[in-house]
Amino acid sequence: MNAPGSAISLSDLKFGWTPGRPLLKIAHFSVARGEKALLQGPSGCSKSTLLGLIGGVLEPASGSISVLGESLQTKRRQDRDHFRASHVGFIFQMFNLIPYLSILDNVLLPLEFSRERRMNLDTRGLQPGTEARRLLPDPARHQ
Repeated sequence: MNAPGSAISLSDLKFGWTPGRPLLKIAHFSVARGEKALLQGPSGCSKSTLLGLIGGVLEPASGSISVLGESLQTKRRQDRDHFRASHVGFIFQMFNLIPYLSILDNVLLPLEFSRERRMNLDTRGLQPGTEARRLLPDPARHQ
């Protein structure tokens, strides 16, 4: 069930790489829109797995996942991919940056795959390069 005003809502979530052996069991978890959350824990405790579930990369064995009010488990893989391209951003542990692109161009790359992201910037009167530089830790270094 999606908590009102939540950006992320998980309920009765179970996931395991081996059927019948859940690795993750979460009764309820939500993050409100605009709220910031830190996911912290030792290596191997399933932080990346949880992010994969929230991003729609992985499918739970049971339970519900709602992101921005949309239920992920009812979406087909292709629809989850489209939703992720438009609404979710990942920076992977190994970074997975494209080596021949600058850091700035790597940050801007998702705009090439999602018209919604581009339109969101346009609607808010933001320039992609300016916004990308604002999000980078040391913008002057990445021009």
